[in-house]
Amino acid sequence: MQIHIETSRKSMSGADTMASMMAELKDIEEGLAEGLRRGLPPQATALDPMIERHRAWVAASWGRDCPPEAYAGLADIYEHEGFRARYEAIEPGFADYLITAMRAWARREA
Repeated sequence: MQIHIETSRKSMSGADTMASMMAELKDIEEGLAEGLRRGLPPQATALDPMIERHRAWVAASWGRDCPPEAYAGLADIYEHEGFRARYEAIEPGFADYLITAMRAWARREA
């Protein structure tokens, strides 16, 4: 686990890189939250382009591939209260929405 954390830190090193990555993440999360606001079900394939952007962002931040099973595992980690609070601050209900969308995409891609 520690080696993965170090790899992620190296892939996001540098203030410009970190700022760019975080701006991209904010754009992705806002795009997904907009799906929730519009009433799209989290399992909707219409979310796939944004979910795929999120998965690609995760892979870039990890500095390695993020196959569907790893992405579903990340959704499990997002159940943690710290992540939930962060996502709920974006939009009420967004934590469950994102977690469900990630798992639905991973099931379709597996």
